[in-house]
Amino acid sequence: MCLLAALLLTCAALPGFAAETAATEENRSMGVDVADWNGNIDWAKAAKEIDFAILCIGQKMKLETRTAANAAGCEQNGIDYGVYYVSSAASAEDAQAEAELVLSGLEGLQPELPVFFDVERSMAKKLSSETLQAVVRTFCEAVEEAGYQPGLYTYTDLMEQHFSEGYFNTLPKWVSQVDAEQCSYTGKYIMWQYSWSGRVAGIAGDVDLNYLGDFGTQTCDHPGVTYSYEENTHIFTCTECGQVAFTKTEGKKFAINSAAPVLADDIVMKYNVTIPA
Repeated sequence: MCLLAALLLTCAALPGFAAETAATEENRSMGVDVADWNGNIDWAKAAKEIDFAILCIGQKMKLETRTAANAAGCEQNGIDYGVYYVSSAASAEDAQAEAELVLSGLEGLQPELPVFFDVERSMAKKLSSETLQAVVRTFCEAVEEAGYQPGLYTYTDLMEQHFSEGYFNTLPKWVSQVDAEQCSYTGKYIMWQYSWSGRVAGIAGDVDLNYLGDFGTQTCDHPGVTYSYEENTHIFTCTECGQVAFTKTEGKKFAINSAAPVLADDIVMKYNVTIPA
C-alpha cells in the first residue's frame, strides 16, 4: 500500500476515537520537495535517505522542465512522489486554466501522492478569503474530476484563517512551518514542511524537507453524529459540539448501511447517526 493510501485510511478526524494524534519518528516518513532550481538530482543516492518526493510541476502558468525526469528518477528508485503547482490565480477562472495546464503536465505520470495546490503569501494578500477559497476549490475539483487526488499546501496561519472548515477538511493538507520543534496547526494534515535548508545526498545545495504522517489534534469524543449532504459532499458533524467529524466527496467509494460510512471493504467506522428526512 502506498504512503498516501495508508494515510487516507487513518487520517479522518472521528469522534469517539483517538483524542490526540501526532506523527512520531516511528510512524512518519521523511521526504523532499524539489523544483527546477534544484538542478539535476541523483535519485539513486537520494533514495538512501528519503521515502518520498514532491515535485514542482509548474508556476505562473508555465510548466517546469525537469518534472518528467524527476518523476522517472523516483519511479526507478522506489520513491513515492506527488507534485505541486505554485498558483498565481486571481479568480476561479484563472484556477481552472491552471488546473488544465497541470493536467497537461501530468500526462504520462502516475503520482502516488497528491497534486498539491500551493497558496503563497503574496497570493493570499491580494484576494479576499471568499475568492481564495473559490480559487482553491476550483483547481482541486478539476484535478479530482480528472482522476487525481488533489491536496492543499500553504502556511500554518493561512491554513487556519482560510482552509480549516467544510470542503477544505476533505483535502490532504501540507502545512509549512519551518524551524519549529513542532507544527502548531491544530487541524488534520498529512505533511509538514519543516525546513527550507536541508541537505540530502544526490541533491546539490539546500533542499526543502518534509515529514509525511498522521498529524493533527482531534479533541471531540462525543458519540452522536448528524448526517447532512451539501455540494456533492457527505458530511457528518458532532451532534453536541458541531465539529465536523467526517466528510466524503460524492463519487468516491462510500455507502451508508446501518448508519455506517464505508471507507474500504475491510474498514467500517460505525456511528450513532441521525439522518434527516
